[in-house]
Amino acid sequence: MKVGLVLIGIMLAVGCGGTGDTKGTGELRWRYETGGSVHSSPAVVDGVVYVGSSDDHVYALDAGSGQLRWRYETGSLVVSSPAVVDGVVYVGSRDNYLYALDAGSGQLRWRYETGYYWVYSSPAVVDGVVYVGSDDNYVYALDADSGQL
Repeated sequence: MKVGLVLIGIMLAVGCGGTGDTKGTGELRWRYETGGSVHSSPAVVDGVVYVGSSDDHVYALDAGSGQLRWRYETGSLVVSSPAVVDGVVYVGSRDNYLYALDAGSGQLRWRYETGYYWVYSSPAVVDGVVYVGSDDNYVYALDADSGQL
């Protein structure tokens, strides 16, 4: 399925069809309003759009309909773009934590605190390791399953 994404103010708009073809019309398929601005780039995996918002939440939205599947509240802004690997959403927050959330339910699997420093960067996940930078001038390599350093 092909999915086209457009960010409009605090609205997330996604174009999606059975074949992903909007026939060049630019037709708005749906939009979902978060409670704050969206600086995070969405990740789209298995028909679900994952995105962070400055309203302190991470959202999981159905890519076809725009319906909310779940949302998870962090302690601050989420400008980090999520990485979704093996059923887990990894995303940073301005509350100094990197979060690992279950992609299906939004339940917290683990979180790792980088100290008193924001996690604006977007995580990368390779071979069971989550890599993320923090405002403390460090890059962290964490076990993807446990969140251990």
